[in-house]
Amino acid sequence: MNGVDMEAKDIWLQIFEISEAMHSICDRLHAPDQVKEYYSLTLVQAKVIKLVSKLTKESPEGISLKTLSEILNISAASTSEQINTLVNRGWLMRNRNPEDRRSVLIKLSTKTNNTINKIHEFFDAMTTEILKDFDSKSINQVTDFLNKFFNKLQ
Repeated sequence: MNGVDMEAKDIWLQIFEISEAMHSICDRLHAPDQVKEYYSLTLVQAKVIKLVSKLTKESPEGISLKTLSEILNISAASTSEQINTLVNRGWLMRNRNPEDRRSVLIKLSTKTNNTINKIHEFFDAMTTEILKDFDSKSINQVTDFLNKFFNKLQ
């Protein structure tokens, strides 16, 4: 394995380990209960919520089940099952589409919007605490690298 291959392996391993550490840190640092509840969702449920959050920024009235199913690349029945579970648990809301009474629009519930805000506040505070001992040049270099890396993924 050459140097670039080793660096690539080390980078993705570190990114995954950082992600996992931030995910599990909720239990150790007394995260708000809503944040802990969010992190108890299945991977597919969290993916649905993130997708609905992203898409409703562009379409605040909500997203159709068909659109979600197509983007998730799963059947309408499977998508509907996920949506039903998340609606029943209070994470999503389902409303009739005013333009097509046969379809429904899915959007985040108030609970989910509040939880997302709490997650951001929690991790902002945690990250601020972790970064307090780092100089701004190091922080800027890491931020610049992560931005470039993420943009390449896009």
